[in-house]
Amino acid sequence: MRRGSATSVVSGWTQIPSGYSGSEESARIYGYAPGTEPTPELILQRVHPEDVDLVKDAIQRAGEGGDNFDYEHRLLMPDGSIKHICNLAHGHRDEAGDAEVVGAIMDITERRVAEEAIRRSDAYLAGAQRLSHTGSFGWKPDEGEIVWSDETYRIFEYDSTLKPTVDSVVQRVHPADRTLAQQVIDRASLTGTDFEHEYRLLFSDRRVKHVHAIARGVQQVSGHREFIGAVTDITERKTAEEKNPHTGSRAPSDAGLRATAHRRAGAEVRAGCMRIAWRWPITASASTSGVRAMKLRFIPTM
Repeated sequence: MRRGSATSVVSGWTQIPSGYSGSEESARIYGYAPGTEPTPELILQRVHPEDVDLVKDAIQRAGEGGDNFDYEHRLLMPDGSIKHICNLAHGHRDEAGDAEVVGAIMDITERRVAEEAIRRSDAYLAGAQRLSHTGSFGWKPDEGEIVWSDETYRIFEYDSTLKPTVDSVVQRVHPADRTLAQQVIDRASLTGTDFEHEYRLLFSDRRVKHVHAIARGVQQVSGHREFIGAVTDITERKTAEEKNPHTGSRAPSDAGLRATAHRRAGAEVRAGCMRIAWRWPITASASTSGVRAMKLRFIPTM
């Protein structure tokens, strides 16, 4: 299906004992001509089939002067496009003591499309990191804050609930490499300069991993320093090199392909292409309810 045009339109409406009033923008959002006298049926005709029960329940509660509500749903337009709508409503009594519900309709299609694009991008990035055994990290020495991607947690074999620290990194480093690793960390923390080095990790079951880390230092607006980097598990490549140091011109192995992916990741770090994405997931519960008959009409609102 094609998605609806990206907008950030807000329109108001009011539910009163004699019916429902909404702005011309409300009619436009639902795809009706200005002046159209709407009914619950006309509104539900535009609602995505999977969201009909949710909207029915909201209309019923609005007609009864029910509780406040804040929910999202989709519209399926006649041309097959989809719009994402946020409905807000607040019940109160007017000066005459009559109950009314005042609300707003927001077309949030643009925001939801952007969120979906970020979600897909995150999924692609996570998949690429898993395939190449390359994780990403962020480190703010002045604040002591470290952020790891899922693949970095897998490489260091820490639970993702652990808040990473410099100490947790050093604890995983092979004792023979620990002094050099600490020197690299201290120098980067002191000078804020880029760094790149290889070291081994030693686990409680005596397994050893070879890793390669690279990071680029950047200056924040606040003046604090931050490193954005990548760490790659190069154990397979190191093992292959130790077993056969003269590989000649044979086809590249899986380890070689991962090494190529790692070099590309390093190039992205140097070019400052690493990024952080975030998202704001929203959910709403749905229940089935009948729709109380009511007279509705669109009128301009201030």
